[in-house]
Amino acid sequence: MRFLYELLNGDVLANHHLVERFIGDTLDERWQTTDVVGDGSSIMRDNVGGGVHVLTGTSTNDKETLNFNNINQFNQNGLELHVSFGATVADNRKVAAGFTSNTNSIGAHHIEANNDTSNTFQVLRSSDDTTSTDVATTVTSSDSNIRLFLLKLFSAHATLHVAGDFEAVKTDVLPNARMQPMLEIVTRTSASRTGRFRYFEAFNTL
Repeated sequence: MRFLYELLNGDVLANHHLVERFIGDTLDERWQTTDVVGDGSSIMRDNVGGGVHVLTGTSTNDKETLNFNNINQFNQNGLELHVSFGATVADNRKVAAGFTSNTNSIGAHHIEANNDTSNTFQVLRSSDDTTSTDVATTVTSSDSNIRLFLLKLFSAHATLHVAGDFEAVKTDVLPNARMQPMLEIVTRTSASRTGRFRYFEAFNTL
């Protein structure tokens, strides 16, 4: 079986290659579910298309993540991510996927595709552990559909494609420490919100 990177790069094997399809009745043991704020959960979906749903608690700004429990194996100077995700509702939530240097992405080196209804548009967000900044795409944050995101991080810039379209390039405030995979959902209201994740393929390019 060939993966996205190999199909796009003439069957060249990716470096430190992670492929997660979120298939079956149990989340792979390498993933840790973290209650950053509140009491949330994750569940494998029993329906066509499946994937994993990550749920927040029911208080405003409750936050739940899936991560690798601080096993930071991905290179801040060269990595690539193909990830498919969305949300179950179009309002009062943030759903994101990318990489972080700690399990809660607070005060961390991180980079992510970010769909937060506090913003008008979905963004490419990154942090150098001190400052976090965004570059907006043309895709509205009220779009909760599952889409395929392609995020590439280089030593001096990062790019983001959404559903095959080039959407953002970022040259400032990039992470400068090793990172781990991260999936995130935040509720912006006093009700639980759910992030939907179907595919996560990542590898170091250096």
